[in-house]
Amino acid sequence: MRTIIIGLAILAFGAVPALAAGSATAGKDVYDKACKTCHGPTGQANPGIVKMMKVEIKNLGSHDVQSLGDEDLKKIITNGKGKMQPIHSVTGKSVDDVIAYIRTPQKVKSDKGVGCEHNCPRMGRRSLKPFPEEEKHAT
Repeated sequence: MRTIIIGLAILAFGAVPALAAGSATAGKDVYDKACKTCHGPTGQANPGIVKMMKVEIKNLGSHDVQSLGDEDLKKIITNGKGKMQPIHSVTGKSVDDVIAYIRTPQKVKSDKGVGCEHNCPRMGRRSLKPFPEEEKHAT
């Protein structure tokens, strides 16, 4: 009986982040209005902004970005980082929605493509489409 209660508690706490996660669909609308100008439509930096601001904007599909926790991404969105100013128009649930959208494999592209069909160390998560040069490697 004790094992069952502990197991249910673990399941309940494990489900909380899933329930609290944002909507990638709603996040796309917010991203398009508040993020796309600098981060581009696919999460790859807008070259004009990079040149004008003399700054490196990380690819949102890169391992560096995708390996950040949601709380880290929230801090960057709400407080800014480096030359990136806080995005005051993205607040509350919209922050979670944008993060969900950024985490969506179809949305952002890694440095070499959309991602691997298996748990790829480059992406740090499961993706939907393979990199062309990696289609034949084992899962």
